[in-house]
Amino acid sequence: MIAARVLLVVLLAQPALAQPAPSLAGAWSFETTPATARNCVISGEAVVAATRTRDAYDVQMRALEVCGDGARWESVQRCRATRRDRAVRIDCTLVSATPSNYAPDHFVLELKAPGLMEGVLTSTWDAPARWRRAGADYIL
Repeated sequence: MIAARVLLVVLLAQPALAQPAPSLAGAWSFETTPATARNCVISGEAVVAATRTRDAYDVQMRALEVCGDGARWESVQRCRATRRDRAVRIDCTLVSATPSNYAPDHFVLELKAPGLMEGVLTSTWDAPARWRRAGADYIL
């Protein structure tokens, strides 16, 4: 009986095993906060698909940049997302853009909840960014 109690105390004293981060696969929407002197915001939708490589994803993304002065760009991008624990990096290349002087978008994010990633857009300019999974609960 004493041995069983000691085993129970030892098991309860051990830290809980960390749960693996959920897959990033699925539909997401994203938006930055206003940035630059022109008050520009980038928003859009992305479809994230798992690859054969663990923690690597293919991403197809449509982005819209709108600035306070009325300037506007639309783009289609192909991206590669990599995840290390809860850290996510998304690097993109342009498929098309209107007008054509648009630079590809890149993101450095942290998976905060199964349906929420927050971090920074790193492209021509940097801005805080939030990605939300369609229909997911992202309460922290």
